[in-house]
Amino acid sequence: MRIRGNPFWKYVGIIAVGLLISSVLTLELNLRKFIEVTIFTFLFWEGAWLITGYSRKKYQRFEETKKRIVFQIISITLYVLLTSLLVYRGMSWIYDAPFSWSTCFSIFKMSLFITALITSLYEAQNFFELWKKANIDSERLKQETLLAQFEALKTQVNPHFLFNSLNTLTAIIPEDPKIAVAFVQKLSNFYRYLLQYRDQSLVPIEAEINCIESYLYLQHMRFGDSLTWKIEVKDEDKSALVPPLSLQILAENAVKHNTISRQKPLCIEVKSDGSFLWMSNKVQPKRQAETSTHIGLANLAERLHLTQSTELIIEKDASTFTVKIPLSQHENTPH
Repeated sequence: MRIRGNPFWKYVGIIAVGLLISSVLTLELNLRKFIEVTIFTFLFWEGAWLITGYSRKKYQRFEETKKRIVFQIISITLYVLLTSLLVYRGMSWIYDAPFSWSTCFSIFKMSLFITALITSLYEAQNFFELWKKANIDSERLKQETLLAQFEALKTQVNPHFLFNSLNTLTAIIPEDPKIAVAFVQKLSNFYRYLLQYRDQSLVPIEAEINCIESYLYLQHMRFGDSLTWKIEVKDEDKSALVPPLSLQILAENAVKHNTISRQKPLCIEVKSDGSFLWMSNKVQPKRQAETSTHIGLANLAERLHLTQSTELIIEKDASTFTVKIPLSQHENTPH
């Protein structure tokens, strides 16, 4: 029930308070006392309504609750004091009764109690609304931040890959134009995949396999038979979902950090087991490590966390480096 927003309930409350207090004061239903108390209640209720409304406009934010309450306490106390004095003085004049400061103070205390009760109802309602709005805004901001982070992560593809690919293409064209055409087709397939799935948080494994095959073909043209791969993904797992470019990030990580030569060929293996998509390779560190941007694995781990609330599993020993990507059957993007 919105007390402030519904005049009907406000007037019902005024009559109810007037009836209750007049009955308590006289221990019986007294019309004159009821009218007097109801007038007092109306004045204090309206005053509380106006002061509360003004304080809400002046201190609108949830963080300003303390200031708003202090303002209300001071303003309402002064309002009740002045109104009690004026109304009691007026009633003394109407009924030709002697003015008594003790009676005036008693009226003030009772009026202050009534007004404090009314104001508490308004403030409790307002506090709840602000608290609810603050939670909604906080959650919306959190989701928007996560979405922004996710969109930023999706765009983090190593720009050196295109540079290296174009250099490789430049070297192939004069030697074997047919292979150069095949290279361009694979490069086109890879970037078509980027365009097709850039707005999705998860993609089927089958699409990822097509992408990684194009990517590894391009790298194979750079490293020759020193780079090979083996893909053994179960048919029933190909419809499962993983973040786009997962395998490309892992393959790029393997190429970047390991020696690839005739003496030390590198084989990248991709497998699935119903729960995870694996990629593993031998550990054969380069003598001079390439400068790392620390984007690859951290990127993939963060995207998994944002979209599926799952964790990337990394296993490493002296001979093998393995990364396991949890499989998902449904998309749960951060909205």
